[in-house]
Amino acid sequence: MERAVDALVNVGKGIQTIPARITEWLNSYCLVTFFCALFLAFVHVTLTMSFFRITAVCLSASSVVESYEVYRLFSYTLFHTNWIHLVFNIIFLSSVGNSLEQRLGSIYLLNVIILFSVFCAIVQLIVSVFLSITFPNMAYTCVAGFSGVLFAVLVLEVRISKNKRQSIYGICSVPRSAYPWLLLIACQVMTLRNVSFVGHLSGIITGHMYIHDLLYLFKLSPHSIITIERSEVFHCITTLPGFVQYPRNLLLPLTIPLPYKDSEKEQQSSNSSAPSHVAVVLPSNLDVDNQTDDKSPTKTKSNPEIV
Repeated sequence: MERAVDALVNVGKGIQTIPARITEWLNSYCLVTFFCALFLAFVHVTLTMSFFRITAVCLSASSVVESYEVYRLFSYTLFHTNWIHLVFNIIFLSSVGNSLEQRLGSIYLLNVIILFSVFCAIVQLIVSVFLSITFPNMAYTCVAGFSGVLFAVLVLEVRISKNKRQSIYGICSVPRSAYPWLLLIACQVMTLRNVSFVGHLSGIITGHMYIHDLLYLFKLSPHSIITIERSEVFHCITTLPGFVQYPRNLLLPLTIPLPYKDSEKEQQSSNSSAPSHVAVVLPSNLDVDNQTDDKSPTKTKSNPEIV
């Protein structure tokens, strides 16, 4: 009898700590990461409760090139084909987003997410059109999900990571520089057959475009980020819990810096003569994205594919 009472007491104490644990878990999220995850969940619930189909918002080359439905370039990253797809993406976003936001600030992360959302779509469109020359069905393959953006962020994390090796699903350890490419293959081999290879590949290509400074014109400079943070217009946002300011001690050149092991000498020289223009990169992890075939030249349909 006493054991039963003790067990009930322990259960009661455990229940009492649940609100505190939830609060601690929520406080561990940075602002932009938290609202991005919340927004993706909200969009998916809206899609689930509404009558329109995901084929109306997913991205395919035929819809954009032939039907001029340009809005798909912006909508496809916001929608997911099912709850499993959404949960995987939010988990990866939480890992990647928090790491980047804590390191480089909320405004920087928001700028990167917007950039990658747009350019992943453009790259994916170009790759699909090119592949459709050999594989006609590629023009009609419809893709949805946030995974391409997360793969792009993964490339940035690899660029500046101090770790030399990274584990793939806990199965094997691989060189850090090869991690995004091997993960791309692993997602195809180990997950569902409808995982979008083109969607993930487009994310990797976009990430390399960023680290090689091909998206220079669309980056926010450190001066612009600091100006936004100090602006009275955005004061109500910058004072919210979880908002991370841009680190003032970081000097970020307009080009992506070399990996840490190669940049120690540069760091010493920068202390003596700091450059007038600045910028660094990010850390993170990955995900899985979804894809659906809404039509094909043979007028056959396939199951939704995960990007």
